[in-house]
Amino acid sequence: MRRLIGSYGVWDSLVAVAVFCWLMLFDFLFVREVIAGGEVTSQIQFMVVFVNLVGLVVVALPWLTKKAAGISNETISEFL
Repeated sequence: MRRLIGSYGVWDSLVAVAVFCWLMLFDFLFVREVIAGGEVTSQIQFMVVFVNLVGLVVVALPWLTKKAAGISNETISEFL
């Protein structure tokens, strides 16, 4: 398989770039609203943190699966 970005293949790279751009847009809109004086409730804070963590996992998943292949413990490898 051809690699574009480190251990990422072509499709992995496309998904990672798309999710990263979506996260950048999402964070930009959030920061713009905060700067404009919008109220940041605890629900909005939770949503921003949750969406960013899920997006980062999607971006890092190919790297995590490559690292999991080197783990000898089958239970941890199956979990990842």
